[in-house]
Amino acid sequence: MTTGEFTAEDWIERLAGALAELAETQKRYPDELDQQRQQRVRSESKLFRRSAFDDPAADLRTFYGHASRAGRSFADRYAPLRAALAEVQRILAAHPAWASLVEPADGRGEFSIWILNHGSSESLLSIMSGLMVRGLEVRRDGFSVAASELHGLLEPEGDLERRPGSHDLLVGYHVTLFYGLRVGKAVPLADDVALLPFRQLKAFANEDMLQTVAPAVIHHNLQHAVGALVKSFRWQPEFRKRGESADPDLDWGGSFLTDAEAFVELLALFHAVPVMSLVRIPYCTHRRASHLLGLPYYHASYDWGRAARPFDPSAGSSELREDALAEARHAFEDRNSAQYRYCAPIIARLAEALTRSGRLGTDDRILDVALALERLYKPGEGATTFTLKTRAACFLETGTADRLRVLQDVEEFSKVRAAIIHGGQRLSATAKNEAFGKGFEIARRSVVKLLRDGLPELLPDGTPNWNKVVIAGTD
Repeated sequence: MTTGEFTAEDWIERLAGALAELAETQKRYPDELDQQRQQRVRSESKLFRRSAFDDPAADLRTFYGHASRAGRSFADRYAPLRAALAEVQRILAAHPAWASLVEPADGRGEFSIWILNHGSSESLLSIMSGLMVRGLEVRRDGFSVAASELHGLLEPEGDLERRPGSHDLLVGYHVTLFYGLRVGKAVPLADDVALLPFRQLKAFANEDMLQTVAPAVIHHNLQHAVGALVKSFRWQPEFRKRGESADPDLDWGGSFLTDAEAFVELLALFHAVPVMSLVRIPYCTHRRASHLLGLPYYHASYDWGRAARPFDPSAGSSELREDALAEARHAFEDRNSAQYRYCAPIIARLAEALTRSGRLGTDDRILDVALALERLYKPGEGATTFTLKTRAACFLETGTADRLRVLQDVEEFSKVRAAIIHGGQRLSATAKNEAFGKGFEIARRSVVKLLRDGLPELLPDGTPNWNKVVIAGTD
């Protein structure tokens, strides 16, 4: 690839050589580098320290800036380092991707880099620090690898043959992290959507997400029970003159981040275990790509999932089951159907019931199930329990014995619900847990049957004609 006098191969070779020279030169300043690290550690709050997430080039970037700005008294001491930095900066500034944006008059080559929806006023010194860290972490030809990867980010459509993996730096993810299912390996769900184990996502969204929204996951080392639903996209950095604003036209993942939480709820429903949406993170880029571009962060802003704030890891976790995943996937693919729209709020209520915790957690779970059953079967005013149990029995079962069992289970569940709401009768924890189990299973089976078979005949208001279901099911 050639642009004017610029040749990619030559630029990479010269940059790699200059970085190697810079690495040798900065070995003369071990005390300054060590002092810089110690100062950063002392300044960080122990409570909010992000040691696993620090920009690995942060200390170098600060040190380079200090050496560049040092006054006359340090001129002789830093002269070799300044010369090495100037040579790397000169070669960097020659790249056509940003040559017209760099302001050489300020001595630091400052300009703005925008990665999707977040940007920062950066300098070539920041780029150098990222390149240096990357070069030193690769055992063989590290600086050539770093220079090649940077060029791949700047000119992704160029014809230079890149090293394996460099092209992948321009792949990012929209991410929803959830807790409760152990995802052992990547599971493709669509062309650009997949389930991933958390360990495969650490280059995009690392433990700081969990430390913020679910610190118990970190404290108790429960990362194995965290999975991710991801949607991939391709991106390319933008470069602008310093101070030039940008207003990217972004959709923040489209409907994916909302749909992802619905999929997590379906996983909870079909596994019948708590699966908690922890955090949603749009526009995650590979950490290495951000560092090579001099940016300390590699993901955009994030928000809590629906179950993050009441998160309680004591519920444990379960293995992802292929049959339950297949059911959830089928229902998710059919989410524009009438039956899914009817069931969606009920699914959300049942999924949330499984995550309830605390002193009144069991009571809350029972009330969630009661609301789900009433929303399902629309018993109306008066004789609520009779109507509810009759409709559920006729819808779910065909044999007399099976229907009697459903009638009895709903009856027992309704008595416990009434005791919780109205008080008076003291109930044991065992009685409450048994009632929840029976009520939840009836509601869950009802939703699954509706999703699989579709809605019964509808009334003019769009609700199922449950009376007809009862009449048709009566011998």
